[in-house]
Amino acid sequence: MLRSLLKLIKNQESVDAVNDVPPVGETASHPAGSDTDSRSISDGPMIAGKIGAGGIVEVSQPPVPAANHRAWLLSKDLTHIKICSPRRCERLAKYGIVTAGDLAKVDAEHLVQQMNAPHSAVRSLRRYSASIRLAASVPGMMPRDAQLLICIHRHSVRAIAIDSPTCLYQDLQRFAHSTAGRRLVRERRLPSLRKVKSWVKNCREQGGNQAPMRAAA
Repeated sequence: MLRSLLKLIKNQESVDAVNDVPPVGETASHPAGSDTDSRSISDGPMIAGKIGAGGIVEVSQPPVPAANHRAWLLSKDLTHIKICSPRRCERLAKYGIVTAGDLAKVDAEHLVQQMNAPHSAVRSLRRYSASIRLAASVPGMMPRDAQLLICIHRHSVRAIAIDSPTCLYQDLQRFAHSTAGRRLVRERRLPSLRKVKSWVKNCREQGGNQAPMRAAA
C-alpha cells in the first residue's frame, strides 16, 4: 500500500514538471529584478524620462536645434501659424504668399501695389514679416508670440537676451491690458513665465547677451 502511494506521488511530480515548460515560441517568465529581466529592459535605445503620476513614464524631449526650428517654422502654411486672418491668408495666397517663409521675405511695398491695397497695409505686412523672422530665430517661439514682443519693443534676439525674464513677462502682462494689447491678444493666453524664460535662455545661448541685463521692476 505504501509503495503504491509513493509511486502515485512520483508520477504527479512528473506531470507538474511537464506543465511548467512553456509552449514552443514562448519564453518563461522571470521575476522582476532577475538577470533575465534586467537584460530585456536594457535592450533597445535608451530614452531619458521619469516616472510620473500613475506610473506613466514621462519622456523628456531634447531641445529643438535653432536650425531645425527655423526650417520647420518657415515651411508652415500661413493658415497654421495664425498670424493673420484666414481671409487675408487666402488673398495673400493668390499672389504666391503661401508659407511663413514667403511672407518673411516679401517686398511689402511691391506686394501692396500688386494687390491694389491701401498703403497702410505696408506697415501690417512689415510687422508680419518681422514677427516671423524673430520667431524663426528663437527656438520655441511662434510668430504670434513675436508679435507681442515687437509691440513691447523687443525687436531682436539681443533685445530679448539682455532682458530679465521676469521684467519681460511683466511688460507682456501690462501690454495685454492696454487697448492695443486686448485687440491683439483677444482670446489667446499670454505666454507663461516658463516660456519667456526659455526664450531668454535660447537668445543668450546665441550670444545675444553682450550688454548688461535689465533688472525687473
